[in-house]
This record gives sequence, structure tokens and C-alpha cells, in this order.
Amino acid sequence: MLKIEKINVIVCKHCGNDEPSEYHRMGTQPVKRKGGITVRYQVFQCKKCDRLFSFPIEAIEHLDYKKQDPSHVHKETKEEKEPLNVKILRSKITQLETALDKANAFQEIIIEAVKDEVKALPPIKPPVIEIKGKYCEEYAVLDFSDVQIGSLVTSKEVSGLAQYGKDDMRKRIKELTKSIYSIVNIQRVGGVPLKKLKIHVLGDIVQGENVYHGQGFKLDALLLEQVFELGAELIELLFMPMAELFEDVEIFCIPGNHGSQGKQGDVSRNTNWDYVTYIFWKTLMQEIKHVKFHISAAPFLLYEMFPDQIHCLIHGQQARGWMGMPYYGIDRMHRRLMALTGVYISFLHHGHHHQPSIQDTHIGKKIGNGSIEGGSDYSVNDLLTANTPQQFFFGINEKGMTWEYWIKLEDYRRLHPGDSGILTTLMFEGDKNE
Repeated sequence: MLKIEKINVIVCKHCGNDEPSEYHRMGTQPVKRKGGITVRYQVFQCKKCDRLFSFPIEAIEHLDYKKQDPSHVHKETKEEKEPLNVKILRSKITQLETALDKANAFQEIIIEAVKDEVKALPPIKPPVIEIKGKYCEEYAVLDFSDVQIGSLVTSKEVSGLAQYGKDDMRKRIKELTKSIYSIVNIQRVGGVPLKKLKIHVLGDIVQGENVYHGQGFKLDALLLEQVFELGAELIELLFMPMAELFEDVEIFCIPGNHGSQGKQGDVSRNTNWDYVTYIFWKTLMQEIKHVKFHISAAPFLLYEMFPDQIHCLIHGQQARGWMGMPYYGIDRMHRRLMALTGVYISFLHHGHHHQPSIQDTHIGKKIGNGSIEGGSDYSVNDLLTANTPQQFFFGINEKGMTWEYWIKLEDYRRLHPGDSGILTTLMFEGDKNE
């Protein structure tokens, strides 16, 4: 049997108040104790601290607590006649409101104290920053790749998500040149003396003819036209305007995989139509003395742009991927190149994947260039992806990149429903899928 000890006086368990006139009864509450015995408690509310406390009825029944001095008899209000759980909830709400009022009052005191202290402080004047000397030497850099000269992408076969041909190439190269002129003007107006341009030609300039089975159905120009006619147009549309815009132009060239004439192992690595295109360019521009070509004999090229700032150019097919950009493959390619050459590569520049990307390292960046071609039959229908045609243009000094632009060469293509509500292309013109 549970033994309950008697108490001599009813005292608030929170504030110690023991005056009968300072508390009133709220009701009773049964509580099941250990052993399955139910004990009924009398709940009180202290008027001094406004909190609830309770005692077993058996412990206080001898005090005749129900008889109060008539001058302190409390008439139950409507709220006090409510169920005990409602009364407890009301009490908790009151406690929270009281605590909130105290917190708000304390916050107001702090705010006023801070205001008084701030008023006593002298006014803050912005510092005058003096720029001494001139800008340090800075270069403009263009990553240029994946032109795929001669490629044919019809809008119909890729559901209207891309299009490419000879005229599209010309239009996009013109847009690239125009954008570079605008960006360089902005930098020069701002005081940056841009005099030198580095062009990184990262391969796949021509589309080739024998890269994959059935390629002949996807060509807008045969190989000789790709190199000697359309390739020459790039000089007129891009390289000559750059030679006029800058006092010094260096063009670094590496081959891509589309210029290869046959499968790997069938021909020499240097039997590549990208090489023929580069040599053709160099020959045509040999009289322009402030334009220099550096054509790599290897699939990758390393050079020092500033002291201890090494740049590596590679096409990027060495980083294998599936259904997207092979970020881990690019990271492994970067680390393997450094292990192979024994050189710390600050900036890695690659193309091939047609997906613009920048991965930071603690001292530089790994830059994946976009393409001039944009989406293709392979990317849209096999990989389910297509990127807006774009190229990377940026500024750099001895400390690293200073500004950067992804130059978009065409607006993003959006699909819109036709009269029949169909967004994608159909086999026959005028077919409304009836």
C-alpha cells in the first residue's frame, strides 16, 4: 500500500509562498503511481508567481484547506470552471507571455543603450583609397574549340532543339568576334590596358569525314572544303579582327579527335586534318608579324604564361564519360598529366565534351570549353543533352583570373506547342497527328 505523508502547510513549490490568501484551488487531477495505484492530486495556482503546483489530497486533507477566510473567498470565474487541462494550458500561455514581455523589455533596454553609446562616438568617415601606379600586366584569353566545320544538324531530326550548318557557323563566329570587341572595350574604358591576346585552339576545328560510321549523311561540307574554304573564312571572321584589336596575338593549337583520318592505330597521330588547318592558317598569316602560331606536335601543350603559372591545353577525349561531363575523369586527367610531366599545372583547358564547366583548384582552375556547333544528333538523341553554343573568354594576370565571360552565340532554343499541341517535330510537314 502506498504511504502518503501529511504536510503541515501548503507552500508554493516554485516561489515558496505559504499565504492561503495568495493561492486558490484549480481542481483535482488523478495520477497513476508506481504499482498501478491512482492518487488524486489537488492543483493550486499561486497568485504571487502565477504558476501551478499540486499536492496529494491525502497529504493536505487534515488542513481543512477548503475553508478560507471569507475576505479571501474566491468566486470561480467562467475560465476557472473550465476542465483542468484547459486551465493548465491557459497558465502555460500566461507564463510564456510574461517571459516574452520580459525579453522584449530587455531587448528595448539593450537597443536604447546601444543608441546612446553610438551617439557618443565620432562620425565614421569612409577611407580614401589611393591607387598607386598602373595596372599590372594583364592578358585576354580565348578558349576556342569544337567548331566542327562541315557538320550538319537539321532542326527536324533533333526536335527543334539545335541546328548547324555552314551559315550557322559564320553567324556564330561573327557574334563571337562582336562580343569580344565589346568586352575588350569595357575593360579598356575601365583602365585595364589589354594589349595581348592568347588564343587556345583546343581541337575539333573540322568535322572530318571518317570519324564514325555513316558520317557522310551528317556533313554540310566535304573535307577539303572544311579546311581550305571554310577554314580560311575563320581567318577573315575571327583572327584578322583579333589582330587589329590587339598589339600582340599568340595562337596555341592542339589537335582534336574529329580531324583524325582513320581509327586509332591505323594512321599516325599527326595524320590529322586539324593540323592541316593550323598549318594553312599559319601560312596565310605569316606576314602579320605580331601574330604567332604555336602548333603542338603532341596531343597536349604546356606553357608558362606568368612566372610559375603553367597552362595545359588538351582536347579532352582522354577523359572518358557516360551520359554527361566526366568530372572525375577530368580530375584524373589533370593529376596524371602532372605526374607524367612533373609540372604543377595551374590551369587545365579542354574541349571535346561541348559542356561549359569550371572546376576550381587551390591554385587555379580546370576549364571545359563549350562549342560552336551546339547540340547535335548524337548529343540530343543519344545523350539527351544539348548546350547553347558558347566559348570562354577571360582576363588573367600573375595572380589568376580577373574577369570571365561565357559568350553565348545563340539564344536558348525553347519548344512551343503547334496547332495540334505537339511540341516536338513530326515526320511529315503538316502532320497534325490525327
